[in-house]
Amino acid sequence: MSFSFNNAALADSASFATSLHADFFPGGKTPVKNTSASVSRPMVGQTLSARTLSDVINGDAFFRSPKYAVAAMNKSVSSSLNTLITGSGSIASAGNQENPNVKVINPESQREDEATSTLTGGAAINRIIANSLSGKNFSGSFVASSIANMQQISVGNYGTQTSGTTADPSTESGVPSTEAQSGGMRNVALFSQMTEQEKGWYQERVDVLRSKYPSTFVSTSFKFDIPNKYADEGITVRNGEDTYFPDAIVGDSERIISKDIILETPTDINAYVAPALIELIIFLHEKGVVITGQFSAGRELTKEPNNEGNVWLSDHTSGRAVDIFSVGKINNDSINLNNGVSRDIYDGALTILLDALAEAPQHLLPDLLCIHQDYALNYGIAQNGNDDASTNTFKISRPWLEYVNFFADNRDNNHTNHIHLSFSGMRAGIYTGPGGAMTPAGIVPDEGTNGEIPPGYMIDPIDGGLIPIPTVVAPSSNLTTNYYGRWGENIGRDAVYELLHTTVCGKETAAIFSAITVRESGGGNPTSCNPKTLSGDFMSLGIFQINMGTGGFREYSNGTISRKSSDGSAHGRKIYELTEGTTKEQMQGWQLASKNWTTVYPGEQPPTVDNYNEKLNEKYKLELFYAKGSHNGAVEKLRELVDRRVWIPLNQAYMFYTLRTGGPPSYNFTKLGTIPETGYQFQAWGDNYKDPYGWIGSVKFSDAVEVYVNGGGTEAALKQWVKDVYDKDSGTQNKNSAAYIDRWLNGEYLEND
Repeated sequence: MSFSFNNAALADSASFATSLHADFFPGGKTPVKNTSASVSRPMVGQTLSARTLSDVINGDAFFRSPKYAVAAMNKSVSSSLNTLITGSGSIASAGNQENPNVKVINPESQREDEATSTLTGGAAINRIIANSLSGKNFSGSFVASSIANMQQISVGNYGTQTSGTTADPSTESGVPSTEAQSGGMRNVALFSQMTEQEKGWYQERVDVLRSKYPSTFVSTSFKFDIPNKYADEGITVRNGEDTYFPDAIVGDSERIISKDIILETPTDINAYVAPALIELIIFLHEKGVVITGQFSAGRELTKEPNNEGNVWLSDHTSGRAVDIFSVGKINNDSINLNNGVSRDIYDGALTILLDALAEAPQHLLPDLLCIHQDYALNYGIAQNGNDDASTNTFKISRPWLEYVNFFADNRDNNHTNHIHLSFSGMRAGIYTGPGGAMTPAGIVPDEGTNGEIPPGYMIDPIDGGLIPIPTVVAPSSNLTTNYYGRWGENIGRDAVYELLHTTVCGKETAAIFSAITVRESGGGNPTSCNPKTLSGDFMSLGIFQINMGTGGFREYSNGTISRKSSDGSAHGRKIYELTEGTTKEQMQGWQLASKNWTTVYPGEQPPTVDNYNEKLNEKYKLELFYAKGSHNGAVEKLRELVDRRVWIPLNQAYMFYTLRTGGPPSYNFTKLGTIPETGYQFQAWGDNYKDPYGWIGSVKFSDAVEVYVNGGGTEAALKQWVKDVYDKDSGTQNKNSAAYIDRWLNGEYLEND
């Protein structure tokens, strides 16, 4: 079969459809039998936007009804060709514009050497398209537009060809495209408003984020709560920052937080960090830029209404912001933005970040960057004023930042030690598929689906059609980082849950302990260290605050000394196993807690198992004196005594196992398991010595529920599991918590004295 396409046939969609129809149905007659066009296929679950180029050439759409010709053929063919060019080009040029895996003969070469007589990578793909039926029958502007779209999707609006210009030569230099500015609008990513499918997509991307940042960005869910007083008459709660991006500006009414959400019961509801924020951090890492920071800074709402009755939320409150404390390149030292850092150092970190944004697709460029207020004027940024692109040195030299708002607040010193990056609610993103797929502004499911996405399909981020959901296996998290020197960093409850249930216990036990760690170590601080012997802590270490006391000595805060064997006795005589890399070592707890004694106190005799408590007590009082009564000052000195391998979360999980079983994991290791095998695992964290509520004192059941639900469970299942523990395990009888466990499960916060 031949095609009669010419310029006239391509003048408009009607002419094109008529010409194509005539080729397939010459003289209006039925196609030749036994050809692919004569075979009708089932159409169940398919839409016009799901048609492929092969379907069209086979006459599939026309075989059903000629009415689709004018309405859909041009869109279908163009969409399929665009996907072919952008997808193939992205693969061919991925990581290397001269990828040798795609190679064709260069017909324009006059030389015989292979280097110039062949084309590779993206150039080869372009030649293949140009020589194909599609390339010869469609105008060059279509191909050029497809290539420009490829570069916009894969390497950002400005590509890498020339600084400050788009890859499309028809686009004015330095002016960004107005396409695909947004990943969709969502003020807050509330669990209650998501389908189970979207939650699954979220978890996949969270796993990818954790694989790149096993310790920094692990707390990707949070409690969203606006105090009910802000729902009072005359008060309007507005949702964070505005946006300058052309396709994302919305009406004023769309930026107001609903009073229904403010008054939602319970008072705090589960939410995720915005998809656009997650995807940008993943993207930067893939481009070789690593950052440290936190999502939660400034999340607590402490603002009062202004004179107009408006309350302006921070983007942190809604999970759309990150405070960046360091920036660097992979395998190089990061630049830390400590308080008092010089402008040159601050510039270095900021430059790495801004240059990396040049390659980001436009829907991942942030709405706001808050910077060091003392340097604002040097950058041409007015403090507390509008961001003027004519004076902003960043925007003058980096046109891809045209719509990013730079701000410096001279009312406080909030941004001297970090860079605040955030998205507005209008551009926060909504996942519509795995692999970080989000819905660009204005894209909706094809009308043939009645506005619904059928199971097993997702919205194509390129053309808005429906495509099958690919199977993606995300890498698992890595919790083997050594946190020595990273004092105070918190891996978060979700990471504690993952750490435990993937190593030593079942998911239910892991969920309960993730809640207990909020009380013990702020919810997951691997470097938490408490040597306060006067309160009975003879080096309580890590996320689970395992006490290394050996017994035989205890001095009380009133000066009384007792030397009974039970005084100051905890878990210091158990044998623990520490692993780093391929090396393992076993030692008693007091030994790992005093491993570096002769380094910290040169020339002094290290302790023995029998005098460990007393010698540590002497040193704690001494360091407390030197630190002028500051407990934190004493901690800074005494934590250096501890074997540095202790600060690895994975080691702490196995220390937790040893505490419960009496031996290291190499001794016939079996997970603690589930009921009835798990039994009563919690008494060591408070029963019979934390009055009156035992281990549940100052612990929230809701904290356990949150991580359990994030991991795919339900609140009802976790509640029943705890009830089974107290019904079936004799170890719960006569314990402090037993009398209050039902109240705790019903959400009551029982605070110990």
